[in-house]
Amino acid sequence: MMATVEFYEDQSDPKEWRWRVKAANGQIIGASTEGYSREQFAKNNLLSIPKYCRDIDIKMASEMKEERPENARFPLEFYKDKADEWRWRLTAANGQIVGASSEGYNNKTAAASNLRGLIAAINEWSA
Repeated sequence: MMATVEFYEDQSDPKEWRWRVKAANGQIIGASTEGYSREQFAKNNLLSIPKYCRDIDIKMASEMKEERPENARFPLEFYKDKADEWRWRLTAANGQIVGASSEGYNNKTAAASNLRGLIAAINEWSA
């Protein structure tokens, strides 16, 4: 796949660590949505994505309507943004969004493919 995983300090004060994954063409395919006080915490966040986004979870989430039911057992959801495009996001137990697609897609299947590509890149990086 030849994706690149990057950890960087953002411009906030105080600076916080974030991650992003870029495809071989340089396009960002996923990024953290919050900052972390330590680089290791950002790495832990990145590595949690494959744990919560197994293929069965992606399939179940993608079959749901636009809003995730309150009784959903996993933190993954697909939704339409203000531009009427499909995106995905992961929500931690504390309610914070910890990962999200970096762009919108024409359909839910394309958003799920983006997430699967991100997971493949993370697994390749962590191997």
